[in-house]
Amino acid sequence: MKNNSVLDLLQDSSAMLQIAANELERPDEDVVALSACQCTRNSVIGFLRSYLLEKKSLFKFHNSLETLLAECATIDPAFSSIDISCFICKAEDGDCSGGYCLAQHKVYECYECAQMIKEFVLSKLNLNAGFLD
Repeated sequence: MKNNSVLDLLQDSSAMLQIAANELERPDEDVVALSACQCTRNSVIGFLRSYLLEKKSLFKFHNSLETLLAECATIDPAFSSIDISCFICKAEDGDCSGGYCLAQHKVYECYECAQMIKEFVLSKLNLNAGFLD
């Protein structure tokens, strides 16, 4: 990996995902789902941005998760197979507030998806998961 910006972004994204994991490992009554949700979502955004940055794609940092994934898919159609629907929290759902999930089981589903996206992006960048540890 030649680009330090990409490496920094990958490391930051991995650290955010680890923060979410630590939060989700706490006893149920102590979990702050909003924190885990936000860290999980931001880690996915970071992984997708790192892929785009490595591939020299021009993107705006305010892009949504959906837009970033679509941009990745224009470079590599395999990204089209990624389902991020779990990240779309419906405001009218009682388990969500302001676009973030408040239910631990829902956040865990997003966390699992984020783990998959991390592995997917790392494989596309020809890096193994241990690279970020």
